[in-house]
Amino acid sequence: MTTARGVELARLALETFRPRAGAYPDGIKVRELQQELDRAGHPVIADDAYSVIHSALNRSQPHGLWVSRDGGLWQPGDGVSKMNAGLSGRDLAEALHAFVKQRYPGGVFDYEAARAGLEATGVKVKGTGTTTANALRNADDLFGHVAGQEGMWRWK
Repeated sequence: MTTARGVELARLALETFRPRAGAYPDGIKVRELQQELDRAGHPVIADDAYSVIHSALNRSQPHGLWVSRDGGLWQPGDGVSKMNAGLSGRDLAEALHAFVKQRYPGGVFDYEAARAGLEATGVKVKGTGTTTANALRNADDLFGHVAGQEGMWRWK
């Protein structure tokens, strides 16, 4: 039984997952990971264990422990801390601009989805959503916020 939370829980989940990773070649869903933790004798004690595990996996991404894939699947990360390696600032804005111009020909995009898509191509982004939002905000020659639509931006 575990009361671990955050990155500590993500590390425990990773240790539990690695020996069984072959059973999940495309990645694992949070509910499946919860079951694996239960089987391994590490049930997450919480009113909403799913949310606790999901939050832990999200929080672990900047530390390179887990990475989210399309369709709600999670896979072990590369172990490289995004806080120390990856794009931010103007470099991130320029990489994201090139990416969204191809991916979103209409010009409007959700910045979190765009960041995840960019990372899926192998580009590292330092930090998480706040880093991306700041890069967009500071590159007003490349991007504009879509008024009244939270998280939505337009490339110029």
